[in-house]
Amino acid sequence: MKLVYYTLLAAVVFYTQAPFADVYKGQDKNGNTIYSDKPFENSNKIDVNLAPTYTSPPVTTPLAPIKIEAAVSYQVSIVAPTQDQTFTNEITAIEVKVSVTPTLQKGDTIQLLLNGQPHGTPSDSTTFTLQSLFRGAYTIKAQVINETTSQSPIAQSQEVTFYQKRPMIH
Repeated sequence: MKLVYYTLLAAVVFYTQAPFADVYKGQDKNGNTIYSDKPFENSNKIDVNLAPTYTSPPVTTPLAPIKIEAAVSYQVSIVAPTQDQTFTNEITAIEVKVSVTPTLQKGDTIQLLLNGQPHGTPSDSTTFTLQSLFRGAYTIKAQVINETTSQSPIAQSQEVTFYQKRPMIH
């Protein structure tokens, strides 16, 4: 155990000294190996090889600047249906129209949320069709998302509530 301790101590001494410092090795009266940067009784100077170093070659070709595109600030709104609009039983398909300004950039899509849940797949279209909804109240919202950062929306519309009226049997 002492040998490991002294070996580690020697390594610390070697690597913390100036590159050309002298190192001396000897033994104490108990026979333990000792290293020092100063000569002591019954010690011998030892040659220490310096750790190899590496210098990288200079860069000869200029690096192209990284192009960082500015984030687009979208304004998103639902144009149709309007707030509190009611659809009668004759209407089986409801068309949702979304307005996005400026135009969607490459990789950005619209996700329609129906009652807070994603409805369909994200699309670059601004028109969505809701088919055969049951009687009741519904909320819709549109979110602009990016294919690489789809965890959170880039922009979103206000929520719009509409109603689907269906005949009731008494």
